[in-house]
Amino acid sequence: MPANCAVQLNVTTKVNTYFSFILMLPTKWNSRFFGAAQSGQGINHIDVATGMRYVFAAVGTDTGHTDSDMSSSWIGNPESITDWAWRANHEMTVIGGRQSLKELEMFPEDYDGVAVGCPAWWTTHNQLWNLKQTLYQSPAKSPHTIPISMFSVIDNFCLTSPQLDTLLSIYNDWVDVNQTYVFSHVLYRSEETWANGNIGDGSASNSANQLWYMQKSLGLTDFTAADLSYGTVALGASVYFHDHVTRTLAPMGIEVDDFYRFFLVPGLDIPGYSDPRHDVLLALMTWVENGTAPDSIIGTKFNDDLTVAKQRHICAFPNQAKYDGTGDVDVPGSWSWTREKERADGHELKETVKGRAGKKGKKLKASCGKKIAQSQDGEKEAIGTTHATVTKIRSPLHEEQ
Repeated sequence: MPANCAVQLNVTTKVNTYFSFILMLPTKWNSRFFGAAQSGQGINHIDVATGMRYVFAAVGTDTGHTDSDMSSSWIGNPESITDWAWRANHEMTVIGGRQSLKELEMFPEDYDGVAVGCPAWWTTHNQLWNLKQTLYQSPAKSPHTIPISMFSVIDNFCLTSPQLDTLLSIYNDWVDVNQTYVFSHVLYRSEETWANGNIGDGSASNSANQLWYMQKSLGLTDFTAADLSYGTVALGASVYFHDHVTRTLAPMGIEVDDFYRFFLVPGLDIPGYSDPRHDVLLALMTWVENGTAPDSIIGTKFNDDLTVAKQRHICAFPNQAKYDGTGDVDVPGSWSWTREKERADGHELKETVKGRAGKKGKKLKASCGKKIAQSQDGEKEAIGTTHATVTKIRSPLHEEQ
């Protein structure tokens, strides 16, 4: 980490509410500003420090909530909810993927580029869906309940008819009685994560309390027509529960590809600081500062965080990489995809793109600062690691425009 000065400040928002944030300033600054994410409780110092590796001015907030046990005791105070939802985001930075999208919706000029990781979006539907997933497994130990011991791959065991009905509900979209789509389903191969989510035994035992606190959500106005056409967005989402995101961002009759990319990452779950991959932040910088939008990101599977096990191209939705039939399946160069665009005359234009080989070897964690410097000099591709699940950058080019 380069030499820096770190300052923590408290900001009073109302008479009885406040939030804190930390600002880290490198002694040698590259004129960029970096807002780091956190999970919702306390400042995420690790992700803020990520900005230091890129020689950014970096900032992170607790949004007014320092609970270490995720008690959410503050939720009874409307002003605290406002701090968490958007006020601290705008006055300082952002938490989680959902708040990054909220920041874009309400204050699109705050940042030149935003990388959003796994946003829990469409909140009025998402929170009720969380409750519904819990109720599928309630009451605990009922005939229809599937114990967590059966979530993983099993042999010589069979689900009963009531359990199959539960599984069918989990794997299908939530559709209301009048056939109105409400929310998406979980995807296949996400089962190993269920134990820590709404479908696990712990959530089932607390379903009555969840229902109590959900009552207020039922009365919220559900706006879904936010215009996100002002900024450049690189969006990475988990296959665990974020396939619904594309249905909640209204295109408003504009060219979405001019400012927006959506990547579905197989096996990612919710990303964190321990998830190394080809650098989304550098791709975002290239887009903002050079005008080159990312068509694909190389996903990397590591062996014990030391050497590369395999790499695949993750294409911007709706494109999908396909194996060429020859070569090493674990090398990006063995994969290609068809890029579909619509011409002015309304006909589709298809272009086959050949994957480029990535680098195998040790993780390039220590060289992030060098790679950033190279990208400033015009290098179109750079490989590094970033551990922030949500990052926002303020480009030095903004001041020149």
